[in-house]
Amino acid sequence: MTDENITVSDNSDLEDGSPPELRGYLSKWTNYIHGWQDRFIVLKESTLSYYKSELESNLGCRGALCLKKAKVKPHEFDDCRFDVSVNDCVWYLRASNPEEKQQWIDVLESFKVESGYGTSSDSSTNGSGLRRHGSVTSLQSTGSAGRANRRLAEKIAEFDTYTDLLSKQAVTLQGYFDMASAQINDDEAIDAVKYADGINLSQYSQEVRATSASFRATCAAAVLAAQTCADLLRRRETRARQAEELYM
Repeated sequence: MTDENITVSDNSDLEDGSPPELRGYLSKWTNYIHGWQDRFIVLKESTLSYYKSELESNLGCRGALCLKKAKVKPHEFDDCRFDVSVNDCVWYLRASNPEEKQQWIDVLESFKVESGYGTSSDSSTNGSGLRRHGSVTSLQSTGSAGRANRRLAEKIAEFDTYTDLLSKQAVTLQGYFDMASAQINDDEAIDAVKYADGINLSQYSQEVRATSASFRATCAAAVLAAQTCADLLRRRETRARQAEELYM
């Protein structure tokens, strides 16, 4: 990996407002078996992609990160290493020398500034009015999505509360039926309470108890299904949020 293998977009592109581009070989940490491997890294538009080699760059990338929300962090002890992360997705990268590493970091950070996502105060306070307008539009968009997510979270919480109440009410209802059934099964109570048409209260209580047991079983099944739906919604929301932060 040498400086000759690194290609940076010229200054005219930056002056025209186009985001900077950079491509070249870096060592990328793969796993504990294969360790560091040379990979062809490409920064283009809002995406940082990597390929196994430059020859395979037309066949589709092996992985990609959206730099708009990425964090670029130089390693504390390794002068040639830097990390690029979006949430839990982290790329560990190493250049052949500190100068090359700094070149990559500078271009990555300059891209974030050019795109309006830089961490410096200049990127938010300086620049054209159009950029500030874009930031407002972005905030409105993310705010709308945030409100929708909060609404969904509130409904899931309500759903959990209702299912818990339903389960408790079913248990209470079963207790009422059990108590009534015990009283009706008492011989003295049966002798004291008689219907004119001769209805057998003991048999009637057994039917009510059976119906109550069925109701409780149905409620339990409904609660289980509701909990499953709530869990699925939570997982879908988590995946959607992670995908949005990674690729949008």
